Amino acid sequence: MAVFLAANLGELPTQSTLHEAMALAQRSVVNISERNLQALAWETTFGNEPTIIEKYGGLNNASAYIAMMPSRKLGIMILANRGNLNPNEVGRRILLEIASP
Repeated sequence: MAVFLAANLGELPTQSTLHEAMALAQRSVVNISERNLQALAWETTFGNEPTIIEKYGGLNNASAYIAMMPSRKLGIMILANRGNLNPNEVGRRILLEIASP
């Protein structure tokens, strides 16, 4: 997952077709609200803070969150061995905290 996050942030040498596929998956397709857009695989949150591209989910026995702030080249990944948690809330707070000057 860390390698996947680094590749999405452009920190690894990738083939152009892989880079294009990752960019396509992040491209917004549907407006969810005035501050949220849905891409093929990612949700984009923007507004007063820097833009965050994120994905969260899980199963009944695990929860996961991965997010990146491309403008700052920052990313976070949270994996939990418990289901029905909301790692996106804490992950977003951590990402905004480490991005603040």
